[in-house]
Amino acid sequence: PVELETLLGAENAAVVAAAYGVREGGNFEGRSILHRVASDREVGSELRMPAKRVAEVLTEARSTLYEARLLRPPPIRDDKIIAAWNGLMISAFARAGWTLGQADYVYAASAAAEFVLRNMRDESKGLVRTYRDGSKGSTAFLDDYAFMIAACLDLYQTTAFPGWLLAALELQAEQDARFLDPAGGYYLTPNDAETLLVREKPAYDRAVPSGNSLAADNLLRFHDITGAETWRQTAERLFAAFAFQVSRAPTGFPRLLVALDRYYDRPLEVAIITPTAVEEGLALAVPLRKNFVPNKAFLLLSEPNGERLQAEVPWLEGKKAIDGKATAYVCERGRCELPTSSPSVFAKQLRKRTPYPSFAK
Repeated sequence: PVELETLLGAENAAVVAAAYGVREGGNFEGRSILHRVASDREVGSELRMPAKRVAEVLTEARSTLYEARLLRPPPIRDDKIIAAWNGLMISAFARAGWTLGQADYVYAASAAAEFVLRNMRDESKGLVRTYRDGSKGSTAFLDDYAFMIAACLDLYQTTAFPGWLLAALELQAEQDARFLDPAGGYYLTPNDAETLLVREKPAYDRAVPSGNSLAADNLLRFHDITGAETWRQTAERLFAAFAFQVSRAPTGFPRLLVALDRYYDRPLEVAIITPTAVEEGLALAVPLRKNFVPNKAFLLLSEPNGERLQAEVPWLEGKKAIDGKATAYVCERGRCELPTSSPSVFAKQLRKRTPYPSFAK
């Protein structure tokens, strides 16, 4: 109360104290943490003052109090940029942008990914974990790579821009070279890092997924996109490395189990091909955007881009826009439904899922 009176005078200080709960003895360790405890009308009734005048006093007082607060040392702020956390954010924005039709979300995701890939690299072009004001931090951990690979794959499936697939493949090659255990799974630290008594191989999913959980899903997504069997084999060795732990405490591995679900499923290969601009396919894509279709490889792209991507994505071969209209293709391991330009037919095709092989009987 004394500080308020010094800054505002007795009358105005009484108004602020009544509105924000300031009293002798305070509400936390002898001081008052400001919080609104009474409305303008209630304060006016208590102090016999019109509510309009209370509002005027509070508006003027807030400016004065803010200026006084600026003279104090500010709280310490942690504003470094972390590669792994940005990877999670980029994936969220890319997926939300696609699902909600928010182009600005996709733009934010793309801009963040470009920043990380351009600025957060060391002399050998490997990722660094942190960045702040032009200063780069230490060598990246497994989760920095795994989360950024997932982010690039999400951007690729959201935008169909080939550069994101190439970026994901490049990061995956670096991850394999620096973190992979040939027996299965990935270590937390790279092979050129400080020698430790035990080189940890993380798998538990805590506040964020483990690097191995995302790595497993990434490997299977590469297999679904490219068809290359080596990706799936690496994922199989990863699952085998953690089988003992997962079978005894499955609740500790929710994100790894999501990847295992993809492994046992038969993911759909879904392509929407437009004659020229991808925007022509947005209306047709509504059933895919508005419904949960797990474990899919999906691309919305123009016919010219589809032809260019066939080397990296073999299942795009022969898929074209029919009769000058956006055309959807729903396939399962090379077996395709009839191509369609009808959103309702497309929705029915998406609902036809082969049961998991393990439960087919």
